[in-house]
Amino acid sequence: MQTIRALLFTALATAVVAASSAAQGAVHIVDVTDPSALSWQEALSVAADGDVILLRKPSHAGGTHILGKSLQVVADTGYEPVLGSGETCDITGQEITIGALAPGQRVVLRGVEVQGLFLSNCDGQVWVEDSLVYDEQPALRAMYCADLVLHDVEIQGMYQSVYDMYGTCWVGVGLDLFDTSAVLHDVKATGGDGLSLTYSSDLGAYMYTSGLHGIQIQGGSLWLSGGVLQGGNGGNGGLDTQWNQCIPGMDAGHGLLLQAGSPQVMLRGVTAAGGAAGVYVGSTDCSSGSTADGAPGFGVQVSSGAVQELSGTPIQLHVASPVREQQVLTASVSGPAGLPVILLASPTFGKLSLVAVSGPLLTGIPQLVLPLGPLPASGTLSLQAAVPELGAGLQFASWTLQVISIEGGQRIAGPATSLLLLDSGL
Repeated sequence: MQTIRALLFTALATAVVAASSAAQGAVHIVDVTDPSALSWQEALSVAADGDVILLRKPSHAGGTHILGKSLQVVADTGYEPVLGSGETCDITGQEITIGALAPGQRVVLRGVEVQGLFLSNCDGQVWVEDSLVYDEQPALRAMYCADLVLHDVEIQGMYQSVYDMYGTCWVGVGLDLFDTSAVLHDVKATGGDGLSLTYSSDLGAYMYTSGLHGIQIQGGSLWLSGGVLQGGNGGNGGLDTQWNQCIPGMDAGHGLLLQAGSPQVMLRGVTAAGGAAGVYVGSTDCSSGSTADGAPGFGVQVSSGAVQELSGTPIQLHVASPVREQQVLTASVSGPAGLPVILLASPTFGKLSLVAVSGPLLTGIPQLVLPLGPLPASGTLSLQAAVPELGAGLQFASWTLQVISIEGGQRIAGPATSLLLLDSGL
């Protein structure tokens, strides 16, 4: 069986290159240590629709907009580039903004660390993979997006105790979804912890906040498989000596809050927990206020809409990317031993809902369907194949891979990955 699997995966690598032979597009390298390379802003300016930006060491990219064109922004092997403002307190909205994508357009971010990501009015697809997103207000916000995919992403809502003449940087939700259709696999989303009662000499007042949510959703839909959701802890209360007022403990955040607009959520194998309530600490000799503790958070809190749960253990998919010609492409599929799995591959992308499959197909209509058989006793199936030559004049090829498990006769959509193959000269 292993020999057959190896042959199938080798055939896949060959087919990826063969099917991409007519593809066009350029790769723009960003490396501030290389005088011959581009800066981040220069790369965004010259990149055409469908190009690749290969990141090595970009400069700060505050206030960046990716609007109306398909791009793959991918960290090169061995690099962990940081995108964002580089500011301690991101009060001026210096996040990365992606928007105005037409149907059929796609922006991919893979292997990057992003300080603040805002998505708006995307009829195309936004794909974030193998990345860290963090900020205070919130870390990642998506509004009116038809197709958001997150795979192996950590999202951190934060609190920054930095003040200026306008106030403070408030605690942030991890992921905020508004009228968006999202598919998440193996995502960790954490809400920011609230600020315990603290006097700010800059503001001349006491500050305190509640904890916020790992994910907050209004309207739209969410498919969430694997991963961890954690609400932030509430800030502790105490005596506001300026007004001799008791400030109660603050409420904690929820792991997942269905807030409004009747969102529809499907969960599978997700660990969700609320934060701890803030408590009242210190003197109770006050003229007004309350010495009560706050309310703890819930793993899942439904104020509107509905949550369904699909039983079973989610499978995982990890594929190295980018990979150059003549290098070895590696992939691993993990899950319960003996579980039959299928690998789908396509040069296209999309989000299909089929009666025969539970969950969204992210490959669009798959060009290749590779039955890999049952997972071994170890629970992990490893595959390798050498990447052939891409062909004269071709700088890159990109495909979408996705695994499907067969459980009790039911086919269940697993995670997908965005694969980028590069010319060896890059």
